[in-house]
Amino acid sequence: MLDLINADRQANGLTAVEWDDSAAQAAQLHAEDMAQQNYFSHWNTQGWGPDVRYGLAGGTDVIRENVAAQWSRYNDGRPAPIGDWREVIRDAQVGLMNSPGHRANILDPHHTHVGIGVAYNAETGEARIAQEFINRFVELTPVATNTANDGEVAISGTLLRGARQPLINVAFEPLPTPLTPDDLNNRMPQTYRSPAETIDVVRPIVQGKQFEARVPVGQSGPGLYHIRIWVDISGEDVPAANVIVNTARP
Repeated sequence: MLDLINADRQANGLTAVEWDDSAAQAAQLHAEDMAQQNYFSHWNTQGWGPDVRYGLAGGTDVIRENVAAQWSRYNDGRPAPIGDWREVIRDAQVGLMNSPGHRANILDPHHTHVGIGVAYNAETGEARIAQEFINRFVELTPVATNTANDGEVAISGTLLRGARQPLINVAFEPLPTPLTPDDLNNRMPQTYRSPAETIDVVRPIVQGKQFEARVPVGQSGPGLYHIRIWVDISGEDVPAANVIVNTARP
C-alpha cells in the first residue's frame, strides 16, 4: 500500500511519503479495533478521533486519517479466508482514490510520512485498513505533559524542511462519551473534524531554526488541550504539530 500511495502521489507530481513506525502503530491499533468490534469509523469506542488516539499514544505530528473497509465471503454469506491480500490492498487504494476527500488526503503536498494498519476478522470476513498521514515540519524535544504543578507545558523544537515563523494555537475539547459499535456505524457525518476549539494563541521565541514557548493549559477546566503548531511553508500556513494534554488524568 505504501508503494501504491507513492505511485499515486508521483503520478500527480508530488514527492513520496516515508514510512513512520509511530503512525503505523496508531493505524494498526485502530484497524484491529474496527475489525474485532465490527465497526467502521474515524472514532473509536472511547470516543477518540485520530488526532487524540495518536497524541495520547505519544505522537506529536499533525495526523490525517483515511479508513477503508473490505470483506471476503462465500456466496452463501459465510466468511471466507482472504487468498490474495495484494488484490484487497489494490482495491482499497483504488476506492480511496475514487473518493474526493480520501484522494485529497493522499495527494496532500504537505504530507511527509505515513503509517498503515491492516486487520482481518476471520469470524466475520471483514477487513479494515487505516492510513495515517503526518506532516513533519518540526522536531519537538520530549514534551512533559504533566501539568499538575503550574498549568503550563514547555514546548521547544527545531524547524525542518524550510519551515519558518512558528505560531502556537491552544484548543480545548471536553472528554468524549464512550460509543458503541452501532453508534459508530450510524454516526454522521463520517468525515472527521476535531471538535477542539481554539482558546489561546502563543507566539514562541525563535532563534534561527530553534523555537521555545511556555503554553498555558487548564484554563477551560479538565479535558483535552491541543497545542497546535503552525509554520510558514513557502508563504502558506501549514499545520506542523499537535501535542495532546489530558488535564483530566488523576
